[in-house]
Amino acid sequence: MEASIPSNDLPLNEDAVPPTSLDLPTMKGLLGQVEEASGSLGDTFGELQDLTMQVALHGEPRMTEEINKLLEQMETQERMHREGIAEIHLILNDYLEKQFLNHLEAQAQQGIDREIDELVREQVASYLEVHIPQDLQDEVGRTQRELEDLGIQLHNSESRRANALLRSNHPDDSIHAVYMSNGEVSSHFPKTLRDLFNLNEMCKTLAFDYELPVSDARDHNLNLFMQFCGVTYQVVCSSG
Repeated sequence: MEASIPSNDLPLNEDAVPPTSLDLPTMKGLLGQVEEASGSLGDTFGELQDLTMQVALHGEPRMTEEINKLLEQMETQERMHREGIAEIHLILNDYLEKQFLNHLEAQAQQGIDREIDELVREQVASYLEVHIPQDLQDEVGRTQRELEDLGIQLHNSESRRANALLRSNHPDDSIHAVYMSNGEVSSHFPKTLRDLFNLNEMCKTLAFDYELPVSDARDHNLNLFMQFCGVTYQVVCSSG
């Protein structure tokens, strides 16, 4: 019976999706597994050579012939295997080189963009100082602040209009945020209508945040804040 070993050729899976990206540790791990398998194949090849010598010494020509055939097949397989590993090394080195260059290019581009932005700001500021009178610069600054204030007012107006549609039978509906005078939303601002109705001492904190008149009475602060947010409900003030 003629000995044979399986081929390294594997059937292609047309449905398989190639990986889009492999990190360095993963690729090194895969390469290590391939090299380990190659080493095992080389060890087996050496053991068979030793076995051939022993059989030949014991005068078994037929067995020696069979083993020689097997050795020839394994030698072919080992050569193909090592050629495959060499190709994998080339692919890995090419991949890592491209990845490294892409990374360097991205970092360099980010640095260039930052430097350009900074240079443009400096040049614009220098140009304004030289060519535009200070009183005009001040006027531009005031106009910019007025536009920012108008943006805050427009946002708050739209939020109050939306909050006026909230109904108590849907307590988990979200409250539309209202900006403070600095254009930010207070970190204590309630998320839902239920959260708003359940406000306790936080009412006073919100009154401070939104620069509203502050009272020691929780109900007064809550009613004032709900009115400020556009919510159409009011709580009945408890009698002192």
